[in-house]
Amino acid sequence: MLVNCTTINDWSWIISKSANFEFRLEEPISTIILDHLAKFTNYTCEFQQAGQFLLFTSFTTSEDVPSTPENVTVSAITPTSFNLSWTEPIEEPTVLFGYNITIQRGDVSSSNHFWSDCFNGTQLFEIYINSSAESLSYNFQNASADFSYDVSAWSRIGNGNSTNINISTTSSASESPQNVIKHFSFTNTTRNINMDLSLSWDMPCNTNGPVTYFVIEASSSYLYNSNITSNNTYWTLIEPQTPHNLTIPNLLPASSYHMALYATNLSNSSIPGKNVSFQFETIENYPNAPEVGKPLISARNITFNWSEPTNNPGNITGYNFNVDSVELGWIQTESCNLENMESRNFKLQDTIITIAVAPGAIYNVAISANTSMGQGNSTNIRVNSSLDQPELGDITYKIDPYAVDEDLYNVGGVIYFTPGCFNGYFDSYILSLRGERDGYFYNKTTVLMDYKVSEYDFSLRPEHIYTVAVTVKNREFNVTKWTNFSSPAGVPTFNEESLSTIEINTTTTEASLILRNEYFNSSYGTIRYLAIIISSENVTAGKTYTWGNESEWPIPGAEADIYYQATPKYWQPFEDSDSVVYVIGTDENCEEQTQFCNAPLVADKTYYVFVRVFNSNFYRNTMPIIIVTDALSKLGLILGIIAGFLAASIAGFIGFILWRRGIIKSFFKSENSNSATEIPKSKFIEYVNYLERNPDVLNKQWQDLEIKSLEAYGELKNHFALLPENKRKNRYVNILPFDHSRVKINIDEDDEICSDYINASYIKGFSKKNQYIATQGPLPHTVRDFWKMIFQENVSMIVMVSRFIENRKEKCYKYFPNNHETMFIGDDLEVRCCTELYFEIYYVRTLQIRKDLKQLTVTHMQFMEWPDFDVPDGTSNLLLFCHQMRSRWANEGGLAVVHCSAGVGRTGTIIATDILTQGLATEKSLDVFNTVLELRKSRKSMVQSEKQYMYIYQLIKSLLEDPITEDDDDSNHLYANITVPSNHSIAIAESPL
Repeated sequence: MLVNCTTINDWSWIISKSANFEFRLEEPISTIILDHLAKFTNYTCEFQQAGQFLLFTSFTTSEDVPSTPENVTVSAITPTSFNLSWTEPIEEPTVLFGYNITIQRGDVSSSNHFWSDCFNGTQLFEIYINSSAESLSYNFQNASADFSYDVSAWSRIGNGNSTNINISTTSSASESPQNVIKHFSFTNTTRNINMDLSLSWDMPCNTNGPVTYFVIEASSSYLYNSNITSNNTYWTLIEPQTPHNLTIPNLLPASSYHMALYATNLSNSSIPGKNVSFQFETIENYPNAPEVGKPLISARNITFNWSEPTNNPGNITGYNFNVDSVELGWIQTESCNLENMESRNFKLQDTIITIAVAPGAIYNVAISANTSMGQGNSTNIRVNSSLDQPELGDITYKIDPYAVDEDLYNVGGVIYFTPGCFNGYFDSYILSLRGERDGYFYNKTTVLMDYKVSEYDFSLRPEHIYTVAVTVKNREFNVTKWTNFSSPAGVPTFNEESLSTIEINTTTTEASLILRNEYFNSSYGTIRYLAIIISSENVTAGKTYTWGNESEWPIPGAEADIYYQATPKYWQPFEDSDSVVYVIGTDENCEEQTQFCNAPLVADKTYYVFVRVFNSNFYRNTMPIIIVTDALSKLGLILGIIAGFLAASIAGFIGFILWRRGIIKSFFKSENSNSATEIPKSKFIEYVNYLERNPDVLNKQWQDLEIKSLEAYGELKNHFALLPENKRKNRYVNILPFDHSRVKINIDEDDEICSDYINASYIKGFSKKNQYIATQGPLPHTVRDFWKMIFQENVSMIVMVSRFIENRKEKCYKYFPNNHETMFIGDDLEVRCCTELYFEIYYVRTLQIRKDLKQLTVTHMQFMEWPDFDVPDGTSNLLLFCHQMRSRWANEGGLAVVHCSAGVGRTGTIIATDILTQGLATEKSLDVFNTVLELRKSRKSMVQSEKQYMYIYQLIKSLLEDPITEDDDDSNHLYANITVPSNHSIAIAESPL
């Protein structure tokens, strides 16, 4: 069978316009299959068999989806878009509606362009384009490199096959990071808070390219200080890093922060992505220390000012001003009650404060600021307040009108003053005492006193009007106060020699006396009254009595039967004349006035007549004037001559007997002796024992020494010591240096009277060369001269054998400072006590003296246990002191200055002992007598008493009996023997010196 089919439509995809089929049928069939027909085509088929038309039929083949679009191309690619173009499919076996673009996004878990929390799994998007054009293009505005694109034709029966294309767009700015979390942490250290910010975040939903790093930009500005510029900071976090976090340390306190977080990708690292921005404020911190300006300082107030701290870490709510401690730069006495010395705290809003202060004090001040966090660090400063005028209380005085000195002349008293606050570095107390009396030279005393002294013992000239001035000085100021008082009279005196030659005429019942005004000395107080006392016994001779109350005239009392007063009360015979003749025994009847009656004398009787002399304070009897009323008056003279002759004969006889027995002579026998007073060393101990048993022998030797000394003094002059300008430099008027041996000090421009005089003498030692300088204890106004002499003579040792105060009298002015202190003497001389060691009975000090640009170091040794005009107890202590003196002196060389108070008694004793001690090693005999005599030829009165003279013998004897060895030397046990007394910084009033 032959089937011939022809298409009705003419589509481009039809393969053929006609189709012929030939079938070989061998049996009858009901179905014929035509294949290889075109899709969606109208067919007309004619059936023939053996050339015969059998059947004619029409049909249409079924539709099919179009084929894939042709010529799919991409152009105009940008980060977010591209252009897609294509042409129609070759086969369209259907009715074509248009085109379908299927967009397929892949799995984001395998891409770093997307964050999986933003997109889950795969997603499908379709775009339908109604168009029958044979070619078409489409622009995608939201393209992404992670999407695939399928283009297919859209027909009535569905979409045809697609053409797939993968597009890689260019990278672009990332989207903003997701889920930003902020966390603050704080570390609180001492007055400081460290603040850190921890940030964490997630990836952006779309980074539009591979992420290279994240960037955090921050800017900050202080909340409370607009003068401080903003601070910009960048932090970078390189990818890949998971989790995404960053800690920003040390945030600025009290600041407003603005931060932005964004990502950058590989292709566009210079273009920041979208950011996540946020703002926050940090908490306040402890404030910085204020900047303190220069204080305004006075003696009583200090004004402090300061400025607000820079870079304020918070709002300043106030200030703390603390006076932490106060140090006083000067000595505070017990009577000084200082205010404003305590620690103080102030809370302030201002930046200035004035506080009350004490003068000359060091204030340690701390100034700090406060914020809401609390108190910040402090600015600490030390400020010295200025000095002020020193304070001085009232000056008072106490005078004992009956306390007279040994010469019955000066009356003792004490000046008191109340020390106040020195208000600066103490310099000195200067006490000036000036007494005046009509017809007499004025008396003036100036004393430089230590700060520990608030009283001064003084001697007053009789009946003087005194002005007392006390000046207290610190280094910048001085204050003076005055007071006035009158001194009482001393004990009346009279000319004993004149009274002994008074003219006397007697009868059996009367006696006349001629009294002259010149017999009675008013220097001790104006003579107010006289009284003539008649006595049968010598009971009141020379006696002194206190009086002071004229309304109570003294009466004999219990001794009325022994003596009576012949003159009336308040008798002043010299009101009209300078002499008076008084007749004793003129009153005939004395029955009713036995105490004051000029009764007749008894014949043939001896009377003792006393003139009683009155002044305003004392009355005193003269030595008796012996009156005999008959011829027996010559018997006393004869008996006196006979008694004197018998005493001399007996003494001569005893001396002859001793000489005959060889007791005295044997001690002086020595083949090498050149002097009768030389004692062989081998017999010296025996000789001293002999002197101790026979004090009359010692006294005879002492008297011989005194006589020979007087003979030597007659040839020696002390002219310079008696010059008017030099007299004030002598402590005692009877102890003066000889002209030939005196020390002459150099005169400089600071000398007030241009004098080279000092009360000091060169003394030859064992070597017959000048080895010692014997001098008096310095006076306040001779201290400079003393130290000039030390410097000039290159003295290496000062030996002091007295205390400063003895029996409440100043024996020596304290001419050096306390331990570790400095004494300034004038403008160019200063003395510093570097060390002070106390060895129970003596001190050893090291003194450093500076004058101009020169310096000298001197050893100062002071023996403490030697009373004036006396000797120490025992010999061991002084011998040990002498040994130490000689040992230290031998090491240092130079001259040694030795002094006590007058510079003769104790001074002469220790120098004589040192000379004789040196002779023990080489000499065969010892001569104490001539050793002392030679000393006296250089300085008068060396070795002042017989007791001191004997003490020299005893010292040498002890040294011969028990020589000092090195084991006895204190220097070998220096630290073991040191003791520190309760107040060993020697002061005039408080120390035992």
